[in-house]
Amino acid sequence: ADLSVPPSSSSLGVQLGSPSQTEVTITDDDGPVYVSFVSAEHKVEEGGTVGVLLKCEPADFDFQFNVTLMFVDQEAMEGSDYIAAPEVVTIQSNTANHMFAVETVGDDVAELLERFSIKLTSISVQDCVGGLVEISNDLNTTFITIEDDDELIVSIDPTTFTVTEGGVATFSIVTNIPHDFEVQVTLATVNGTATGGVDFGTIMTTIVLPPSLNTPSMATV
Repeated sequence: ADLSVPPSSSSLGVQLGSPSQTEVTITDDDGPVYVSFVSAEHKVEEGGTVGVLLKCEPADFDFQFNVTLMFVDQEAMEGSDYIAAPEVVTIQSNTANHMFAVETVGDDVAELLERFSIKLTSISVQDCVGGLVEISNDLNTTFITIEDDDELIVSIDPTTFTVTEGGVATFSIVTNIPHDFEVQVTLATVNGTATGGVDFGTIMTTIVLPPSLNTPSMATV
């Protein structure tokens, strides 16, 4: 607001003092905009991209604001299983829903289900006194489950073997790719033209292949 002196007053010697101007700030009296995730759970195939949806309630606001995200490792690890980005999401004015994308990392390792979470941690509004936007207490965290796309195959190598009567046959149990979990397979001899207990010693046992992240597994029997 500005003060001014009309000509009639000026002629009487009335002058403006200092300050002659004041600034008035209008603060909004509406309730805050609450930000949350739409869903508490998301699923994505390994190597794919998952769309994560944010919700703003109410959606009638005339400013933009930033939401800071925090990625938290669980079985899935940042860098090797997923990319922790974006760290900040910008919400434009009058937005009911905003989607951002999170990338996962593909590999050739057989894996169990892996999860990580994303949490809303803070809000930043330019030229804001405070209280315009708040993180909702409900659905402020979402969990991402990565489903593996690799097929683990366990086989015997070699598939045929010739041994002299009275000798010993040695072969291996192998996997086609690395794996991050323990594998148990049952090994049993089966009669063919030779009879177990007469022509060869019978076997009924469990073979355990421990996790092997860098190379396929192999166990010699």
